[in-house]
Amino acid sequence: MSDVIIIGGGFAGLSAAVALADRGLKVSLFERRPLLGGRAYSVKDQTTGDIIDNGQHILMGCYHHTRRFLEKIGTLPLLQFQNRMRVDFADANGNPYRLECPDLPAPLHLLVGLIRLKSLSLKEKISLIRMMGKVKRMGEDELNRLDHLSALQWLTLLGQTRESIQNFWEPLIVGTINERPDLSSAKLLAVVLREALLKTKEEARMALSTVGLSELYTEAARRFVEERGGSVHLRKGLSKIESDRERVTRVFLEDGSERSSRFYLSSIPPDALAPLLNGNSASVFSNLDAFQFSPILSINLWFDRPILDERFVGLLNSPIHWVFNKGAILSGSKNYVSLVVSAAYDLKDKTQDELTDLSLKALHEAIPASRTAALRHCRILKELKATPSLGPGSDALRPPAKTSLENFFLAGDWTATGLPATIEGAVKSGHAAAELILEKCK
Repeated sequence: MSDVIIIGGGFAGLSAAVALADRGLKVSLFERRPLLGGRAYSVKDQTTGDIIDNGQHILMGCYHHTRRFLEKIGTLPLLQFQNRMRVDFADANGNPYRLECPDLPAPLHLLVGLIRLKSLSLKEKISLIRMMGKVKRMGEDELNRLDHLSALQWLTLLGQTRESIQNFWEPLIVGTINERPDLSSAKLLAVVLREALLKTKEEARMALSTVGLSELYTEAARRFVEERGGSVHLRKGLSKIESDRERVTRVFLEDGSERSSRFYLSSIPPDALAPLLNGNSASVFSNLDAFQFSPILSINLWFDRPILDERFVGLLNSPIHWVFNKGAILSGSKNYVSLVVSAAYDLKDKTQDELTDLSLKALHEAIPASRTAALRHCRILKELKATPSLGPGSDALRPPAKTSLENFFLAGDWTATGLPATIEGAVKSGHAAAELILEKCK
């Protein structure tokens, strides 16, 4: 009998497992799939031998929980941080733009960076800077009231123009919240601004993993847990969570076996958790079926030559949102770029040929060097439920880590972390659930 049974092996489940194992608890983690990583993992492309992620992730200096987790398992050095925040953009005419923040105290670094950004007019820059000031002065009550507005509604109320929304706000929103501005919570946009851009210049820095996502954290976390007496089980999905009116009593696996523990922690998404609950367990939870999800497409292209000097570029007014130069990010990957489409509702049902043609057209418009390069290989990954869609009113849907069952806890990017559905939100939730369990052990 273990101290804690954890359901799910993504960032939330593994970060909780590491935190608990580090404090001496015996952890048993069960993952239904043959690999760890949840909705953030990597696989090997058999044609090229390169590692591809199911969606390129940018981490930030403000990801304090994620950095603590990676430091604990020994893989933090695999992240490469910018010296200071810099984001390159290109429009459909091939014009380059750059948001680069100088080495100045916050928030002056951001103000100067915005003033220098050539994709916005002077009037738009002034309006944007005023809005940033408003967010910085915002109290918690005012922040919470924003949950009833979409990001687009809020931006419009604050006088942001259609052009500034297209050239600044939309890339920021789809990149950090994985949702369209009209479907995103205004509160979450304000949280992004406060946590990532308006605190310190170090927190605004971006970081990329120099290895595939799986290598960044899954096996290192697994070793950490197992070296401390825990166990990690793959291809071991659950079929049922059984409880009385006060606590979970046992869980049943899909192979018919059953397990019991002092504590139970679910880190799987709401649509995966709901079928496991019945009877007394089901009556504890509401709104699990109310969550909607937003897709992400990762379109991986290999050319006969390099097409990009920058490590990543955001495309403005394009069906493709970001282009990552994997040849510059990963060792061994040559002439390889990964295109990311967030909130990919309009593209998720298109065929590989359709997506390849669309991607090449977008690249040829925005990145001139791609026009003379020959495509050698393509592989597309579709993560149809990449993140929960957290729109207006989503605060009421997101449950806390603590449940009314005294030994059952929740983690995951969909829970009440106060953050968008990001890696940092997932890890924060895992740490929060682990702390509640540790409190009960005192």
